[in-house]
Amino acid sequence: MNRRSNHLVVALSLGILIFPLSFAHAGDMNLSLKGLSSSENCAENGALEPGLCPNNELFEKLMAQFGITLAPPVNLPADTLGQRGFFVGMNTTVTFIDRESAFWRQGVEAEGDSISDSYFWYRLEQRKGFPFGFELGASQGYAMQTDMFSLGLQLRWSLFEGFRSGVGQLPDFAIRGSIQTLIGSRQVNLTVPSLDFVLSKPVSIDQGWIVSPYLGIQAVWIIASSEMVNLCYWESSDDSADESRLNCSENQQADTTLGSGNNRVFDDVQQTRWRMAVGMQGRYDIISATFAVIFDLAEPGVKTNQEKEAQLSRQIGLTFGFGMTY
Repeated sequence: MNRRSNHLVVALSLGILIFPLSFAHAGDMNLSLKGLSSSENCAENGALEPGLCPNNELFEKLMAQFGITLAPPVNLPADTLGQRGFFVGMNTTVTFIDRESAFWRQGVEAEGDSISDSYFWYRLEQRKGFPFGFELGASQGYAMQTDMFSLGLQLRWSLFEGFRSGVGQLPDFAIRGSIQTLIGSRQVNLTVPSLDFVLSKPVSIDQGWIVSPYLGIQAVWIIASSEMVNLCYWESSDDSADESRLNCSENQQADTTLGSGNNRVFDDVQQTRWRMAVGMQGRYDIISATFAVIFDLAEPGVKTNQEKEAQLSRQIGLTFGFGMTY
């Protein structure tokens, strides 16, 4: 690798490390379901008992927005590494959330103004090329300001690639299936499969640079469930919290009588989201860098909508990465 390539590697490394910091806020963004409760009477063993019920609507909304932050970014054009190619790199994905909504105010450890307006994931990524346009890849991620990690697998197939004359003037086309799973949360089980379709076209420019703009459509399936959560010990210093909620930390009788009876499990969540990605990859020698914007094509829906706040809004994500191909 020449001196110019070395300088490029340093610049890209600094960029991917500094990029998320411009969106960072102080606060612990670990998920905490104990605030997603209701003070209505709960039915248990056929009888009504005073206590706390899990608010399944808020849980569904929380998983819908957090799940999309875990989804793998559409961060590649449609061309592949070739059967001998191997790629190693890293990427950062920033996805914005509705930090003022009740499900975020009551669903994370952070409180009030310390709740971030975005989640961002650092991921290490490895991909190996195989014959007939196939690639197999893996990733390992970390969500900043949390104790949560992710593991991912992907299989990619480039159906049309490398044709540059005649009918080959059509763009390259690839299909990728991926799955991400959450690690490190004691209260949430979350798996996010996805399927994306990508069109791209490489363009050669002076001095060995190749630029590949691309367009992608991605289907994301969010599959979430909760562990047993003791809702009785909910407490918050947020002045906007619902004062009608039973705060067992300030009620000794409720703590003693209802503590064990308020161990609850939220309803499972399954949601499908469709997203579009518009991005560009630049390559020089063995170095490549990618930037893309990813956004929902439609407003996400929820099964129930009994809360007074608005429906879920469309989410936008930014992804930036670089790597080396051998």
